[in-house]
Parts: sequence; C-alpha cells; structure tokens
Amino acid sequence: MKSYLEEAIELAERRNTIVHNPMMVQIFENKKSGELYSETAIHSYKQRDYVSFDEMKRLNAQIVRLKNDLVDEVGGHEALVKLTRR
Repeated sequence: MKSYLEEAIELAERRNTIVHNPMMVQIFENKKSGELYSETAIHSYKQRDYVSFDEMKRLNAQIVRLKNDLVDEVGGHEALVKLTRR
C-alpha cells in the first residue's frame, strides 16, 4: 500500500500542472532552416513545468494501471470505496 501511495503522490504533482493550466499548441521555428514545428502541451510558468501531449498519455496510462492495481490489492472497487469513506 505504501508504494501505491508514494506513486500517487508523485503523480499528483504532475496532475496539478495538467489541471491548472490550459493545453496549448506551441509553435517553434528552426532559426536556421525557417521550418515550423508544433507541439500540443501544457506549460506552467509558475511551476516551471512542461508536459507534452505524449507525456500526458503516458501519465494517464500510469494512473489507470495504479488505480487497477490498488483496486485489486484491496479486494475490489467496493472495498476501495469503503476505505476512502473512513
């Protein structure tokens, strides 16, 4: 259980960046070639954090896996709900 909670705390820090900042398409220019490159991402100037769309997908998969592992560990969804109501 301790390792699940530690992982959840680590994920919570990234989650805060994601939910408290807008997703934007950021456009970059290669100064030498003039080519443009775009990336969908969330950037928090305050927290100095940058989360690309690909990283958001990886974080989501990690969160779903963590939730499923935790549900299995405590004996099912109903058991998890009971634990959180205490």
